[in-house]
Amino acid sequence: MARACLQSDVYDYNVEMVDAMTPEGKKSGMKLTRRTDNGTILGFTSDQYGLVDNAPLVDKAEAAFESAGLEYTKRRFLVTNGLKKDSLGARFRAIYDFGNENMEIPTRREDRQVGDVMGMRLILQNSFDRSLRLSFALGLVRLVCTNGMQTMERELDLTRKHSQKIDVDSLITHDNVTQALELFKGAGDEFARMSQKSIEHDQGLNILGNLAKKKVFSEKTREGVATIWNNPSHEEDKSRNLYNLYNATTQFLTENVAESRFEMSDNTGRKVLQTLSLAASNPNRLDKLVKALPVEGVSVANN
Repeated sequence: MARACLQSDVYDYNVEMVDAMTPEGKKSGMKLTRRTDNGTILGFTSDQYGLVDNAPLVDKAEAAFESAGLEYTKRRFLVTNGLKKDSLGARFRAIYDFGNENMEIPTRREDRQVGDVMGMRLILQNSFDRSLRLSFALGLVRLVCTNGMQTMERELDLTRKHSQKIDVDSLITHDNVTQALELFKGAGDEFARMSQKSIEHDQGLNILGNLAKKKVFSEKTREGVATIWNNPSHEEDKSRNLYNLYNATTQFLTENVAESRFEMSDNTGRKVLQTLSLAASNPNRLDKLVKALPVEGVSVANN
């Protein structure tokens, strides 16, 4: 049975480390991380692991934004990873959208250019089960529809690893935030390149079929993305290229998955971007990706 995927916006809880005991009642030498409010076990680690509670990180991040002259236009807290509503807490993300920090991606619509405006998104990440680095993940938000989008940039680590020597005051600084802003300014190059890689409409449907076959996403997701690809919601998305195929994917994920299953949406979007980005720069990969899936008993010509 698939594990329940729950999430919450209640992030201000404290976590402690306790000894992990053997069945004989002896100390194992390892530690468990545990919420102090409800006793939920969140992870398993060593005694060298350093905990950083979520609330101080949020305060420090927002102070750094203010110091750098950045004003967020939207904020969302997300706590995930648990089988029940009261067992959440192993992973935390604070999602900040900066609609005033934006760039324009040039996309071609017939014989004219149509600009697609992107705002900056920063995702502050923390975990108590060692599944997430303490970092900022850089993202983008399409201002025309507020779809969340990935980037190919690496996460900006705030510290190399959790350790008992962690100093919250030194984790998130003016320089961290300024560096993230510089990365954002260069993140549009990848999407501009994808927007210049034209495909036929049916080739886009073939790509979606091949992604479903490779288990990048489910058949239900393929159907939903195909519906948007067949009937774009926005003028900016009516041209037929890899960038707009990715837009159709992020629109479906944002509207149907992210609100209740952020991690699934985030992981799926990242995989699709990686696949389409590679195809934009590698003709052989693109040729394989646009081929129609064979139908049993029917001969299908390659596109």
